Formats: sequence, structure tokens, C-alpha cells
Amino acid sequence: MKKLIVKNLLVALMIVPAMVSCKKNSDLNGVDMDTEIKEPTPVALHPTATGAPVTITVDQSQPGNQIPANFLGLSYETNNLLWSTNLSGSNTTQVQLIRNLGEGVLRVGGTSSGKVYWTNKATAKNSKVDSLTTTQIDGLANFSKALGWPVIYGLNMANYNPASQAKLAKYLSDKLGDNLMALQAGNEPNAYPELGYRKEGYSVGDYKSEWKGYYEAVRKVAPEVTFAGPDVVNAADWVSSFGAQFKNNVKFMTVHYYNNGPATDESITYKTILEPDTKLAKYLDKVDEASAKNGLKYRVSECNSIFNNGGKAGVSDVFASSLWALDMMWTVAEHNGQGVNFHSGSSQAFTAIATQNGKTTARPVYYGMLAFKYAGNGRVLPVKASANGVNQSAHASVKNGATSVTLINKDDKDILYTVKLSSTASKVTVARLTAPSATATDNIAFGGASVDEKGNFNVTATETFNVNQKSFTIQVPAYSAAVITIN
Repeated sequence: MKKLIVKNLLVALMIVPAMVSCKKNSDLNGVDMDTEIKEPTPVALHPTATGAPVTITVDQSQPGNQIPANFLGLSYETNNLLWSTNLSGSNTTQVQLIRNLGEGVLRVGGTSSGKVYWTNKATAKNSKVDSLTTTQIDGLANFSKALGWPVIYGLNMANYNPASQAKLAKYLSDKLGDNLMALQAGNEPNAYPELGYRKEGYSVGDYKSEWKGYYEAVRKVAPEVTFAGPDVVNAADWVSSFGAQFKNNVKFMTVHYYNNGPATDESITYKTILEPDTKLAKYLDKVDEASAKNGLKYRVSECNSIFNNGGKAGVSDVFASSLWALDMMWTVAEHNGQGVNFHSGSSQAFTAIATQNGKTTARPVYYGMLAFKYAGNGRVLPVKASANGVNQSAHASVKNGATSVTLINKDDKDILYTVKLSSTASKVTVARLTAPSATATDNIAFGGASVDEKGNFNVTATETFNVNQKSFTIQVPAYSAAVITIN
């Protein structure tokens, strides 16, 4: 009898946990929770759309570094002050185009900064073509103030003359006042031997010695002026060495970057700049590390798609460069860069704003800048992509509770994105960056609009959808981009 009782008790003990397990694995409506719970089907913004499948996952709970309000920027050669109206403010269309971009930074320098000499006099009839006058600096000051964009100005160090350049620095400071963001001494000094400005073997140590001479000369006459540097190209080691010695003498670090070149390379096509850039992120990480260890931030003070000859026709002046520029800016922002200055001019292939035959127009790079500005200057959000070999990129940020996702299709086929969020999206609004083709030079638009003849621009066409879910699908056609605002 005792054996029977014990046996029945053991059976009961085996049954009770099973019953408890059943209870635990059932919800109040009797749904079997042991069955795999599937995520809700993403809301299809375009129900019949097709394309190469790409999944983007955005972690909205991990906001990263802040994108500065003045992230956008333009860079001009110093000799533009001598022969064009680019930097005088007299070109009202250009002024309006730049105002469309919101806050930003002007940079004046480039290779020509080593070939322009300060006269400390007003422009005269017999002024030499390489003479920089007070009249031209006055125009730059007026231009800067009209825009509200401060100036990074590069002094001529190729022709070593601290005394003369200190006088220029003093005049710049007097005229620009608070709009003089920083001075730089020299342009790409790590390339001086190649350019014929210094003998072979010119080192970062040589540069630092010369830079110190400029700094001390300027501070004697204009102690309020701040500096930046070293304005090198592809030389993160110079950034580290320069910052270690002058971290208390500079406001921030500056570097240059070009996607490819030279422009004479016949193998370079528009597809070249759309290929994944394996160099950029690594370079920026090195620059960021070299800056941060000295307590400094960095800015890409000069960049563009193809170096030499003002870029390459058919590459730097077509819609592909707009997609490249948008992706490049986001990459810099994600790697803690404080801004990007696109090298520009009157009629070069890569210029963001062109002036030819008295007419000023927006070029493709400009539209990439508009799209970046529309995305906002929030905090960078981490994005993971499952692209399966599709040529695309995705970026995200958050500002005042709104998430912005930028999807860039650099492929020749449409993409059907699945966007997964960590928070529920109530509503999404889409503004698109489009053109007839990757090689188009006209009919480029952002948000359904192109810049008019006077430089005015306003987004006129967006798509709005109610989602009320954490995921949705959206089609981004070949060679186009979409900026999505999520509330």
C-alpha cells in the first residue's frame, strides 16, 4: 500500500510542473506562447514596389556625437579673391544659394595661397595679378557678414614671410572681427617638396618650426586671432605630431580629402566615386584619434570627388557626385568630424556653385548639401545594414525627438528597404534626391524642387505615411536617395 501511494505521489509531482508550464506558456487569451512570436509585417509605404532587398536597423536608444550646426562649408582658392566675384558678396544669386544651406563655414586657401602676396594697399589700376589688396579683403568681410558664415583663412607659407603675413592677419582680424573663425599657415605642407616649395626631406618638424614663426608673428600684432591646422592631405601622423606640440595654440585640427584622382586618369568614371570608399573611414578614424588625444576636434577643410584640374568632367559635375557628397558628409559626421568644406570655384567641374557667362547655378554637389541640411544637425545614431552586396549606404540621426534616416542608393537597380526601428514610428515623411540618371547635369531636384534662377529654393514635394509600427518598407530607385523624417 505504501508503495502504491508513493508511486501515485511521484506521478502527481510530474504532472503539476507540466500544468504549471502550460499555464506559463499561455497568455490570457489562450495563445500558445511556445509558438515562435513573429515580428509584425513591416508597413509597406509602396505596396506594389519591388527592388533588391536591403534591411536597415536603427538603434534610436544610442545617440552618439552631435553634428555641429555649421557642419556644411565651402572652400575657395585664394586667387578667387583676385579675379572673381565669388567672395565679394556682389553675386546676389550666389549669396542666396549659400543662405539656403543655413549655418556654415567659408574657407579660403588652397594651392594658390602660396602664390598670392599681400600688398597692404587698396586695389589700383596697376595692381599685379598676384597681389592681394585691402579692397579684396574688404569684399570678403562683407560677404562673410552678409551670409553669417565665419571664415577659415590660409596664410601664404609656401613663400615664407611671417612679417608680411602677420600684417595680413591683422587686417583680416580688424575687418572680419568675430567672423574670422581661424587662421591657417600653409596649405598641404606635407606636399611642399612635390610642389617645389621646399627641398626633399621637408618634415613635420620643419613645418612646426616654420608654423611657430608665423604664430608668434601674428600674435604680436593680433593676439585675439585663433589658429587651426595643419591643413594636410592624407597625413594623420602630421596631425598627431602637430597637435602634440600646439594643442594649446590651435582651436581645431584641419585635413583634406579627395575620393580619387588625378582628373587625367582615364579609368575614373562616375561609378568610381560611387564605389564603397574603403579608405575614408580608416583615414578619419586616424585623424580623429590623433586629434582627440590632444583634446581637439577636426574639420575636413578641403575636399571633393576628384583632385587636380578642378575635378573631372562627367564625374565631378554629374548627379553621381551629389550622391557621393551626401554619403561623404555623413561618413565624416559619423567619425566625429566637425564639418566638411567642399572645394569650389567659378566653373570647375567639382564646384558646388558655378558661375559661367554671368549666370550662377547650383551644381550636383550643392544638392547633396541641401539633402544633408534637411536631415538636420542632430546626434548620430548607429545603423546596421544587411545589404547582400547591394551598393548603398544608410545613415541616421535624432533631434528633438525626431529621427532622420538617409538612404542612398548608389546601385543601378532599385532597392526595397526594410527599415527597422527600436521605437514605434507614428508618421514618416520622405523627401527625395533625384535626377534623370547618374550622369545627369540638369533637372536635379531635392524634395521635388530645383533651385530657381535667383537662387531660391524650397522643398515642394514630400510623401507622408502613417505607420504606427517599428518597421516599414520603402522603395528607393536606382541612383537616388531618400531622407526620411520619423516622428
